[in-house]
Amino acid sequence: MDKKIFKTPTEIEMESGRDFVEICEELLSKGYSTTEIALKLKLKHASTVSSTLSRKKYQKLNLEDEYTAEIKRKIVYRDRISFEEAFQNTFQISFEEYLYKKYIEEKHSQAQLGALLGVDAKTVGNYLKHYGIKKNLSEARRDAIDKGLINYGEIKVKARKTASKSLSLSNIQEWVRELFKAFLYETISTIESDKQLEVIIGFDEWGILKDKEVDLPIIIIIDNNNNTFLKYSIEFNHETWHNKKQSLDEMKAFRLTENGWRHFTIINKKSDSYANLEKQIRSIAKEIVNDILSQL
Repeated sequence: MDKKIFKTPTEIEMESGRDFVEICEELLSKGYSTTEIALKLKLKHASTVSSTLSRKKYQKLNLEDEYTAEIKRKIVYRDRISFEEAFQNTFQISFEEYLYKKYIEEKHSQAQLGALLGVDAKTVGNYLKHYGIKKNLSEARRDAIDKGLINYGEIKVKARKTASKSLSLSNIQEWVRELFKAFLYETISTIESDKQLEVIIGFDEWGILKDKEVDLPIIIIIDNNNNTFLKYSIEFNHETWHNKKQSLDEMKAFRLTENGWRHFTIINKKSDSYANLEKQIRSIAKEIVNDILSQL
């Protein structure tokens, strides 16, 4: 008989004697991603974690006196003003701030927010549109940064916690990407210029060299009117993944430079601390900012 590999939330609760949501929330507070939680708990799909949390949280909300049926009825968009007043008076936070926190900082989807609030995704979308919160998460985060609604210290602490629990290259890259966003946006937002600076930080991309992946492409648009922009590429040289591909990495760097990209390499040894990685990231971000200032 084949040994069963995966477990269900019910089986996990029976084995541990603890509530599944409680276990997941504890792991989330320690910096685990939903994918890492699924691996640790031997769940078949990471979506089991997010969907169960959303469903259980909504069920919990229904049991709390504060989120009454009367408030829930008012959330329909046509009764927006009445709902906003009731939400503010009950929870001491505006509904706009709540959406920023859930949608941008905690990265809940519109469907997940709908499950939390007991409405459909379309209603959530109407509120996002009313508050000027863009559907594109990257743009929404940039707007939140401009308005001072994102705490850079919290981003870096959360990113470091997530990275310290992970051994996968993809998670390290995501951690580095988030820190670059924090460092660059934090600095660029203080630059006084009559030009509309735009920062585009991509994910790993095959469309630049066609046959080779670029780990982290960054494009800084200085001025759309005269087509002024800067291009940067960042490669992760981790000894676990890249130690046998040095010549290929050198060729990639050469081709990127030939195509007008300024290329950087982050050295990541297995013995390195994340403080050393952060130091390299900050140094590269500083060079990029100096390049920007020289163009203004």
